[in-house]
Amino acid sequence: MIFLLLLILAYFMTASGCGELGTGIGSLSISPKESTVGVNQSVLFTAIGRDTTGKLVSITPRPTWSVTSEVGTITAGGLFTAGSNTGQGKVIVTANDLSAEASVLVTDMGWIQGTIFDTSGKKIQDIKVYLLGFIDALFAFSNASGFYSISDVPIGTYEVWTQATTVYRAASSEAKVSVNAGQTKTVNLTITPFSSPPNTVPPTVPF
Repeated sequence: MIFLLLLILAYFMTASGCGELGTGIGSLSISPKESTVGVNQSVLFTAIGRDTTGKLVSITPRPTWSVTSEVGTITAGGLFTAGSNTGQGKVIVTANDLSAEASVLVTDMGWIQGTIFDTSGKKIQDIKVYLLGFIDALFAFSNASGFYSISDVPIGTYEVWTQATTVYRAASSEAKVSVNAGQTKTVNLTITPFSSPPNTVPPTVPF
């Protein structure tokens, strides 16, 4: 009698989804969805399976990976390695008659970004930030949040500078920053006003 009750209980637990984690896949996705990779560098992609209710499930059998175009190669475990040429392609994963894709950009350039503060800790807008020797080629202006981003930076080592304004002195990074292909380096800078507190009132122009 007890054995029969246990069988009935097990049946209802399975029917109501209270048993083991199911392996039925309702959707498939890839993380990260977009990735920028330097030439000859690698990034790991992960396949994510969910059931029809949105719960994570294991993917069985093991998913298969492929890459469109000739931007690189990918292993059975999802490790993408870029080739020596730049370009854009897609990483594709397939499992249980489902597929998903992610975009991948292979670049030989890098980025330098950061935030501009003044000595009081305030984030400062409209400050020109540039790489020494490339003031009119590799530069950006800080936005309302004090953030700047210099893109298309060739591989190399640079000094990051801010241009002086009527309010703030020029400032530079304390150390040189080296940038590799596909790499983003963060350089935050603190600028000093000519006066304390800074005089932000425009000068009066005589008529």
